[in-house]
Amino acid sequence: YDDIDGIIIDESAPPSAIQGVAANVAILVGQFERGSHDLTQVGSVGELYELYGTSLAYSGMVALQNKRFGSLKIIRVEPTSSAKATLTLNDGGGTPVNIITFTAKDKGVYGNAIEVTVAAGTTTGKKYTIQDKNPGAVLPIEVYDNISLTGYASAAAANAAALFAASKLVDATVLAITANPANSAAAPLATGSDGTVGDTDYQAAIAKAAVEGAGNILFLDAYNDTRNGYLKTHAADTQDKMCVLAGAEGDSVSTAITDVADYRDADGRLIYAYPWVRTTINGVNTFVSPVKHQSCSGFTLNSCRFSSYSLRYMRRASIPSLHFTLSNHAIGSSILTA
Repeated sequence: YDDIDGIIIDESAPPSAIQGVAANVAILVGQFERGSHDLTQVGSVGELYELYGTSLAYSGMVALQNKRFGSLKIIRVEPTSSAKATLTLNDGGGTPVNIITFTAKDKGVYGNAIEVTVAAGTTTGKKYTIQDKNPGAVLPIEVYDNISLTGYASAAAANAAALFAASKLVDATVLAITANPANSAAAPLATGSDGTVGDTDYQAAIAKAAVEGAGNILFLDAYNDTRNGYLKTHAADTQDKMCVLAGAEGDSVSTAITDVADYRDADGRLIYAYPWVRTTINGVNTFVSPVKHQSCSGFTLNSCRFSSYSLRYMRRASIPSLHFTLSNHAIGSSILTA
């Protein structure tokens, strides 16, 4: 600043423009065939398939079908008993020495269909071909040519070189540099496991959404009373998002009314969604957990488009379409005051 005739002039830059907070960020906690177990932004259908696979045998992928999202984040549930698939290759000698181990990027049986082929390198060393043989695989075949492990001073030095760092399918750990692995036909990784999903696995995944500003709406792919309790606790602890609760597929209206009374919160951060939604997946009528979210931008897994936080549901048989928050004010066409 300057001092002119007793007047202090203080020049400072104006504050930066205030960035508005997005109000259309949905977070799904669910089960997928592959993918990170951390909070991850998904920007398109293609990225979803690349990160989490395409299999509809997993409830997380089913829960996303025919729904539109302005912005979507996913936390893949991680069962404590799940494991990554691995493959260790040796030098093929009379007393084989293990040379390198390939480990699937993600936990799950998905990794058991990743194959590694070893052949002579085009000019030196070996050529490794890594391929995802899972049905519906979208990741390209990976080729790493002219890799010679014997050129490194130690296994640690070879690992530091991160020879397979570009791979989206596997991580590699060099065990010895006395030789390169023997040539081998395509060999699959093995011992990958999805594990058995428990409620506490959902609790751990939900906790990862506690990051401030993570999203506006948190929902699950599969519900029960215990998981609804975790969501209620999360909403009370974080205070920055709404959580969608739901019952089982065949729950009656009376059961839903009882649940609403049990889970009602004072802050209005909980939404109880009922009934389950009927949609068509690959030509088959399927009921999925009743959560829908839409913004005027974003992506859709299929062609259907749904309303925003109103959670507008299709009717199932003769069961009325009830949808409400648990704080005595309605979202949708019906209000429930259990």
